Parts: sequence; C-alpha cells; structure tokens
Amino acid sequence: MDLKFNQSSIMSLRQRLIDTILAAVTFLAIFQIVVLLIRAEHFDDDALFFRVGIQIGWAFLYVFRKHVPYSVKAWVLLIAGYIAGVSSLISFGVEASALLVLFCTVIGTAYLINMRAAIIMLFLCIVPIIYFCYLAIVGELPFDPTIYSMNQTAIGWISKLVVFVYSVLIMLYGTHHFFKLLTQSINLLERQNKKKTAQADEADTLLKAVIDAIPFRLFWKDTKLKYQGANKLFATDAGMSKGEELIGKSDYDLNWKELADGFRLDDQEVIDSGKAKLNIEEEQILPDGKRIYLLTNKVPIILADGKMVGILGAYDDITSRKLLELDLQEAKDKANLASSAKSEFLANMSHEIRTPLNGINGLINLCLDSDLTILQREYLVKAKYSVNSLSTIINDILDISKIEANQLSIENISYSPNEVLNSLLAVVEPLAKYKEIELIVENKLDPELIIIGDPNRTLQVLMNLVSNAIKFTLIGSVTIKLNWNSTTNKLELDIIDTGVGISEQAQLTLFESFTQADTSVTRRFGGTGLGLTIVKRLLELMNGSIQVKSEPNRGSQFSVSIPALSGKDNTLEEEEVDQEDLFGISILLVEDNMINRLIAEKGLISDMANVMTANDGLEALAVLEHNEFDVILMDIQMPNMDGKEALLHIRESEKLKNLPVIALTANVLSHEVEEYYELGFNAHVAKPFEQKKLRKQILSVLESQS
Repeated sequence: MDLKFNQSSIMSLRQRLIDTILAAVTFLAIFQIVVLLIRAEHFDDDALFFRVGIQIGWAFLYVFRKHVPYSVKAWVLLIAGYIAGVSSLISFGVEASALLVLFCTVIGTAYLINMRAAIIMLFLCIVPIIYFCYLAIVGELPFDPTIYSMNQTAIGWISKLVVFVYSVLIMLYGTHHFFKLLTQSINLLERQNKKKTAQADEADTLLKAVIDAIPFRLFWKDTKLKYQGANKLFATDAGMSKGEELIGKSDYDLNWKELADGFRLDDQEVIDSGKAKLNIEEEQILPDGKRIYLLTNKVPIILADGKMVGILGAYDDITSRKLLELDLQEAKDKANLASSAKSEFLANMSHEIRTPLNGINGLINLCLDSDLTILQREYLVKAKYSVNSLSTIINDILDISKIEANQLSIENISYSPNEVLNSLLAVVEPLAKYKEIELIVENKLDPELIIIGDPNRTLQVLMNLVSNAIKFTLIGSVTIKLNWNSTTNKLELDIIDTGVGISEQAQLTLFESFTQADTSVTRRFGGTGLGLTIVKRLLELMNGSIQVKSEPNRGSQFSVSIPALSGKDNTLEEEEVDQEDLFGISILLVEDNMINRLIAEKGLISDMANVMTANDGLEALAVLEHNEFDVILMDIQMPNMDGKEALLHIRESEKLKNLPVIALTANVLSHEVEEYYELGFNAHVAKPFEQKKLRKQILSVLESQS
C-alpha cells in the first residue's frame, strides 16, 4: 500500500512538473523562434528550420497536453531537448546554449523519468561533446573562424566537458537525494495519515457507541431539514438498523410522514430563531403503525465562527406516563361529572326539601303570632326547634359539598367579634334553655374591638362547636370563652362542655366526613357527622387551627385559633335601616307553591306591604302589563316559565328593565347565586327565610335603587 501510494504521489508530482516545463518551454519557444529567424539573416544555419520545428512541436504538445499520455509527453520533451542541444552544439560549439540545453535535458530526465534514464541521457550527451573534443585535438573542428576562438582549441572543449560532467553529476546527486527525501516524507506522511485515520476511526467508533448507548433518541439535521445522522434507538423507530441509513432523508421519507409537517415546523422555528425549543410533547408513528408519545428537545448546532449548520434533537418515549396521565384525566373528568351530578342532585334535593321546610317554618311562625294556649305554644316551639335542626343538617350537607368543590370563598372585611358572639347567643341560648343546660360566657374581648376577617364563617365555626356541645351534653354546662391575643393577632375561642366526651381512638377520625364516635351516638343524638369536618375545613381556609381535649363521660374542650388583623369601624357593614316595616311598598310575589306563597304573602301583609301574587313566570308577565310595582319577589323553579326566563323578559322590556327583582328560592349553592346576579337579579334570599331578613333585603334593594 505504501509503494502504491508513493508511486502515485510521485507520478502526480511529475505530471504537474512536466506540464509546468511544457508551459515554460512553450513560452520561451516564441522568443526562440524570433531569435532564430533574426539570426538567419547574418549567417547560415543548416539546422535552423529543424530547430524552429521543434519549438513549434513543443507549443502543440502543450496545447494538447491533456490528451497526451504522460510518458509520451516526457520522452518527446526530453528527445526534443537532446536534439536541440546537439544541433546547437554542432552549429555554435561550446560557447552557445548547447551545454545548457543538454544539462537541462539530463536533469529533466532524472525528474521526469528516473535516475537510470538520466544516467543514460548523460552518456548520450557526453558522446557528441567527446567527439568534438577529439576533433579539436586533431585540429579538424568544423567551425567558422568567426566563432569564438575557444571553440578552435582542444583545451576549451576539454574544460567545458569537465565542467558539464561535474555540474551534471552534482545535480544528479542532489536530485537523487531530493527524491529520496521526498519519498521519505511521503512515507512519513502516509504513516501519520494512517495513524490519524486509525485514531479518527477509533474515535468515530467510540462516539457512535456512546451515542447509541444514550437512553434517548438522538438525531441531527442540516439547515435544509435533511437527516445527517441518528443513534440506533432513533433508527429503530424509523424502521432502520443504523443511523447512517437516515442520511439525506427527510421526515416525509419515514413512517411518520403524516406528522412530518408538525415536526418540520418546530425544526424551522429553531433554525429561524437560533434558540432551543424544549419539552415539546408530540406523537410519533412506529414502523408497525403503533403511536407513541414523545417529550422532545431541539437545539441549534452552531460552529465556533457562529455559523448555524443544523439542529440536534433528542426525545424520550413517555408513552407509559402519557397513557397514565390520560387515564388520570379521564378519571378526573368522570369524577368531575360525578361531582357535578352530585352538586346538581344536592341542589335539586335542597330545593325540594327547603320548599316544604319553608312552608312548615312559615306556618309555625304564623301560628306563633296568633293567640295560643301555653301547651300549643310549647308544641310549636318544639316543632320550630325540629325545623331548625333539619335546616342545619341540610346546610351541613351543602357546605361540605361546596368545600369539596372548592366553591367556598373566605371574605376579609372589618367586623366586631362581639356582634358575632351576640348572633351566636341569639340562636344557642334557646337551645340550652330548652335542654336545661347552663350556658356560661366568659368574654374577654374589648367591647370596641374591630378585626379583619370573615364574620359569617367565624360564626359558623362557633355555631357548629357550641351546637355540638349542647347536643352532646345531657346535664351540666357549656362554657364559651373568647379572647383576643394582641401579641399573635389571633382570635382565641374555647368551647368547654360536661357532655359524653370522646375516646382517644375516636379523636383520630373526629374531623373526617360522616364520622362520629360510634354508631350509638348517631342513634342517641342524631346528626350527619359533618359539623366538625366543616369546622376543620373552614379553619384551614382561614389559616386557623383547632385542638381537642376530651375524656369519655367527663366532657370535651375545643380550642380554636383564628388569625386576624385589627380593623377600623368605618369598614363595617352599613347599619340596618331604621324603617321596620314595608308600609306603602307595592310587591309582586311570584311563587308556584301554594303554602310558601301564603306564608310569604301573610308576612309581607303583616309588614304593611301591598302584595299581589302570581303562580309562575307567564302569569307574572301578564300581571306586570296592567300593574306597577316597587319590587318583585321571584321564585326560580316554577312550571310554564321559570324565574330566570321571566327575568329575561322583564329586562328586555323598556318599561320594566329597571324594576328591582329579588330571587326568593331554595337554590343556595354559590355558583347558582352567582348566576342569578349575572342574569340581572338585584338580590337573593334563601328559603327557608326569616321575615326579618326578607324585610331587610327588600328595603336594602329599594334604597340602592333610589
């Protein structure tokens, strides 16, 4: 292999050398022809036309050099040079250019052919010179006397011969060593090239092994989005055995051609922006038609000089994770559907239960306002207590549903915790009195204290805890302690009872939904087991905490801490209006339930209001055509035309569009209430309602309208 390489390298060098010599000789031949023609005017030259022919022959040889084999060009050039030198020697002797031409011919033979041919050419050049030396010795030189006198002497020819031979030998020696050095250099370069090639092959093999060992799919493309390589994993996905098979192909040539547009769009974005595109989730089709999911990263390939040459991509097969995510999403969607179905069910049940409950509560209130015997009043008070208990159960179920659906929001407004306590006592004092339990209040709050928080949810927490304490206490007392810790800015509440107590085991699940200490508790005291769960969730929403200490048959203590900030009195809710009745106010009551309509009508009439009624939305619109009202109380779920549709007709009427409409309904879920306000209702009152709250809402709406 070394020999072949050296020979081809030397031949290539000689090829270039002979073409260069031909170019130089052809250039000189033009001037030589001119000189020969001028010289012909001064003396006769028998070889003139022969030499001119040689000059022309060199020119033609150069012109057609690409079509003439190297050996032919070399020998023609050398033979022509030899003839030119000998003919010049014959015509002009040693003082002409003969020796120079012969000298160049010998050296040219060494360069163009080889050293052996150069020795032969040297011998051929010495022969005519020796011949003329002999003629000089015998005195028979054929030159004209006008030629320089040295050509007439033997010593001149001998000295020229010695100089010629010496010069040629020196040049041949130098040429020999030059070619030897050239050969050694070529051999060295070949060995280095083989070593570098072996190192490069080894590095390339190692790099391929490293790339193939990477547990990700790798590929790289040029700026025209043609593949320039890939690792084995990627090649397998493309239906090939190795990455080299991908070179020159595009995404349209592979088994994911239907997805190629999307892939190339991302590739082009990376090339155009010069920035990486990371964490791309996409699909890919395998050779067997199976679809897999990928997490792909693509980065530009930029050289040290800043030139972009392509992109490098890497992706991981995330099919298992993606399928799990899809399964989880499907499960979540199903859960959301189930939750929506549950919420819808609860809303319907709430409406269906609250509607008759409102009737019962209203009828009891109407009876209590009439003349009754002591026994009748006692029975009705107990009945009202049962209604309140049932209402509490319904509220608990709705509250836990709203908490689970993340629909429960917390307010941050200024309020007086003393007023919250007063509201609490207004409800729980009759309960304690009814069970003949002592209710003790230890209020350490400043009467002027104002804090920022949610008064309604704080009241709800207290109501649940105190109601529980009263429910589970048969004899003894329930103590309520309130304190404001100004150091930690926390409202601290303690509810202590002497009731049945809670075991340590039961305390572990005390705040879980639908759990009580044991089944006997449910049978003995009733309830849903949601009260403490709601308390726990509400305190978490308010960033508060609750702790319990209890012993069976010795009572329990619940300690609550609620973070808050000091507030100002001017941010409190507006005081209730001074007017205590609805004298002179004209009201249209739209209610399909006969009992609820009767109760609401009686209560409004007792407040001195002027009331007309309608059974549904259609009847209400008919009444509005011939009568004027200050406000409308509108039920939502009604036959023929519900309250929402009736409101839309009212708001579209130029005459009625500004008429206040209050939603009077058993639908109390937060998203339902929000919908009513979005539709254009001015306010919302939940069933069952107290007449005082309804009166206050009517007056508040009318005041805001005015």
